[in-house]
Amino acid sequence: MTSPVTGTATPEMRLPLWRAMSELFLDTEIEDWMYRDIAREIRASGLTLAEAESVFWNEVYPGLWSNLASAAGVWNGFDAQWLRDYLKVRPMRRPRRRFFPGIASEMRAHWACVVREYQDGQERAAS
Repeated sequence: MTSPVTGTATPEMRLPLWRAMSELFLDTEIEDWMYRDIAREIRASGLTLAEAESVFWNEVYPGLWSNLASAAGVWNGFDAQWLRDYLKVRPMRRPRRRFFPGIASEMRAHWACVVREYQDGQERAAS
């Protein structure tokens, strides 16, 4: 396996982070524990917060945004094998927020909550 930071990560390496991030794309109410889980997976992944944001916007969002636009979206969790097969590891780059501005706006707000939880977790670990 290679380092996730080099941009040569495999789907298997990304899967824990993809699974945590995919919770934000389910047809359910978002709860605070979801943000904490994502922040925990970011720390465990070895990625920086900026790299994790690239994963969120360039790997997870393009593959899952349409679930939020569907009248009958997935609500009980995305299957791990489906995520491995459907989402693509992409080189780290500046996040591209595209597709349905309303959904992107909602996801920006959720990402801000993830960032807050990540930073709070860093502060707790330092003290």
